[in-house]
Amino acid sequence: HSESMKDRHWDRLMKETKKHFVMGPKFCLKDMLDLELHKFQEVVGDIVDEADKQAKIQVQLAKIKATWADMKLEFQEHKSGVNMILASEDLTIALEENMASLQTMQAQGKNVEFFREDVDYWTDCLRTVESVFNDWVEVQANWGSLETIFIGSEDIRKQLPQDAARFEGIDAKFRKLMGEVVKTPLVTDALNDKKRKDLLDEMKKGLEQCEKSLFAYLEVKRMFFPRFYFVSNAALLDILSN
Repeated sequence: HSESMKDRHWDRLMKETKKHFVMGPKFCLKDMLDLELHKFQEVVGDIVDEADKQAKIQVQLAKIKATWADMKLEFQEHKSGVNMILASEDLTIALEENMASLQTMQAQGKNVEFFREDVDYWTDCLRTVESVFNDWVEVQANWGSLETIFIGSEDIRKQLPQDAARFEGIDAKFRKLMGEVVKTPLVTDALNDKKRKDLLDEMKKGLEQCEKSLFAYLEVKRMFFPRFYFVSNAALLDILSN
């Protein structure tokens, strides 16, 4: 008999064939033949096929769980002293591969039903991890480019007091968040968190507003210093922040 057959499959076989037997170490080929299961070829084939497909799903789920059991974020210190999340090729590849596997499982119809809770959990978990990771990398890049300007440039703080205050609020939240994540670097702890997603979304909007005000301010600078028209926003910010 198939190695994939579990108790639930034998129970289904007995129920559908109305044959009763006890699977154990003494159960042999003669016992199997006595059951005349060859008369139920279609039913037996369907159950064995389900068992084989479910065994494959079980192996894939075990691999996914093992991958994320010890996948940790890595950090690099920013010049401000804040630890920033490093972009990780391993994490990106694992997300792509595992999400593709889960999508394949979702398409397995009745064969996936036994594992539905696990498959749904990991699908939701990895979607959240991907979304939070992408937002986080974007927020920290924006924060990094604006930090020296809003914290370091007295002129800009005077010219854009509302945005300077907005940035200070974001800066405090960002530093607190980075301090927390360094202590719990396991990816599924750090990134499978919808509250953190909401917080990062809020920061992203605030940083975009600060950036928008800053670019409007740069346009004013260009009016007074026409040579700045030939300088990109990024380069001009670099000049002003230094």
